Amino acid sequence: MRIYVLMILSLACSTPKDSDADSGSAEGTGDSTGGQDDGGGDDGGGDDDGGSGIDTTPGRFLGQLNAETLTVYEAGEVEGVEFDAGRNWGLCSGGVSFNLDASLDIEGTAGCSSYIDPDFEPEDTTIDPSEQAPYTMNFTISGSQTDATVKGVLVLEVGGEEVETPFAGTRDGDEVEASFDSVHGDDDNRFEISGTLTAAWVE
Repeated sequence: MRIYVLMILSLACSTPKDSDADSGSAEGTGDSTGGQDDGGGDDGGGDDDGGSGIDTTPGRFLGQLNAETLTVYEAGEVEGVEFDAGRNWGLCSGGVSFNLDASLDIEGTAGCSSYIDPDFEPEDTTIDPSEQAPYTMNFTISGSQTDATVKGVLVLEVGGEEVETPFAGTRDGDEVEASFDSVHGDDDNRFEISGTLTAAWVE
């Protein structure tokens, strides 16, 4: 239970890391699009796989992470501070930056800052988006590419503990698209996160 309360306390006070993955704007995606043009010569990667069309060209990828989160915690006490049961919902978006090496291993980071979308309604109609605490999250990314399949984990560190959310998707040429959907914990103390990760080869 402690980790979910610490998540609310720490996320509400945190700021994104200083990296290519620290922006919730579309600028990161724009950079990736520009890099995609530079990567137009990736035919060599397809030839390495017998003309199958599978691209395993290593390099740097930039893109965007979009997620919906819900943190629920029961009443309790942490570090001498008592609190009531509560929950915090939000949409968050930010940049993604990772490297794919020659062994097809993925290492990188992603940042995610909450925002309010006036056109989006939570599935739970009792949630008022305007009353939710703002937050940021910073993930480390690790994974790998096998043929056209991309898999890995988003790792969020909170209070010295790690929350690992698996993601899976595909690579099509310069483009990587993956999704994730996990519930960590149980009914009264849990962290739900779902969304997408998209990125494009830049160099």
